[in-house]
Amino acid sequence: MTRRRLVAAATLLALAASSAAVVALARPDGSPFYAVPPSPRKECHNVDHCTSVIGPWVVAPTSVQASWLLVCPKRRGYVGGTDTRASSAAVRVWFEGQIGAPVKQSVTTGAFLLFHGATTNDRPGSFQPTLGCIKLLHHSTGRSTVSARQSGPLPGTNAGAPLDLYAKEIVLNAGTTQRRTAFCARGEKLVGSWTQLAFGSEDPPPLNNINKVKIRTVETRDSVTAVITTAASLPFVPLAQVQVGAKCTT
Repeated sequence: MTRRRLVAAATLLALAASSAAVVALARPDGSPFYAVPPSPRKECHNVDHCTSVIGPWVVAPTSVQASWLLVCPKRRGYVGGTDTRASSAAVRVWFEGQIGAPVKQSVTTGAFLLFHGATTNDRPGSFQPTLGCIKLLHHSTGRSTVSARQSGPLPGTNAGAPLDLYAKEIVLNAGTTQRRTAFCARGEKLVGSWTQLAFGSEDPPPLNNINKVKIRTVETRDSVTAVITTAASLPFVPLAQVQVGAKCTT
């Protein structure tokens, strides 16, 4: 085991010890860790049978939108709540949701959310997204009746189905070139992608080393590969990781 891996493992164990709610730590591939209530965050506030999924601190560069996908355990259930912490009030965070009626979590979110963040002060920042996940106990069609209906044909047509989102993470080693690929499901094609740097720390990380990570992407018909080059001077701590994401459709 390399020195970086040993230090990274010690860092994650220290993070676990600082929170009694943590029941499973981040795996070496950079996946989020899970926690159960009580939690100081609000993603599970007044939500029964809720499990927290806590992401890393995602870097929000200046003038560029940052994206990070969080997924419920085993990609099952649905999102019942969200929360986020930010390095400053100048970091704005939002997420993508599906269109449907009635507006319910099981309709508008599903088992994952793609978070976005950006800064408004021309300085880089960071945010830590969090999900409150609920096990899906019954199937809901999301249908409802209305008191009045428009007669005749409606203008336009129904929008296309929401994109399928897939992501992979990789923990970075200093002074190396590494690769990680996110694939679409069988029969789907790639229509978009994202890559993002993040840090696995309890508090907002210092951002003076973000320029020591360079990311290049290579897209094919059904996959996107991130080629990450890191400077030898990239610190061991906090643990740096990159997510590469694929936006797919049939």
